[in-house]
Amino acid sequence: MGKIIHKSDLFFSSSRILGLRDKIWEQGVRRSGMREVSWAQGELLAALEREGGRLQVQDLAEQTGRGKSTASALVAKLCRRGLVFKMKVSGDGRGAWVVLTERGRRVSRAWVQARAMMDRHCWGGFSLRQRSAFERSLTQIENNLEKGGRS
Repeated sequence: MGKIIHKSDLFFSSSRILGLRDKIWEQGVRRSGMREVSWAQGELLAALEREGGRLQVQDLAEQTGRGKSTASALVAKLCRRGLVFKMKVSGDGRGAWVVLTERGRRVSRAWVQARAMMDRHCWGGFSLRQRSAFERSLTQIENNLEKGGRS
């Protein structure tokens, strides 16, 4: 007989929450007409917007919690869609700036609005204190899992 999964099971709950997030996100994306970017691409665009529209890939990776190769792949897709372009770093042949286009700014702003809507759905009924405590708990779980069970 298999194990019965309870709603209090962390992994069951996490999977269900992500599924619900995706469903609500898709509804918001359809309403806003912002179909051209994924969640991860939107995070990169928002990071660029916050930082004045220009960052290097390594900085984008750090700000969004992604690896440099993942950030590079996301940037390449955004370039193909005309939402960003790359510009050589003056005096440094090794690096390039990732720069938001005007279209990229519009998409970024729409993404940030959609993200704010998601936050309202997610955190409705939570006090700031409850939200902070929950976020600290999630950070601790993430740290524990990153250790891979090592103490």
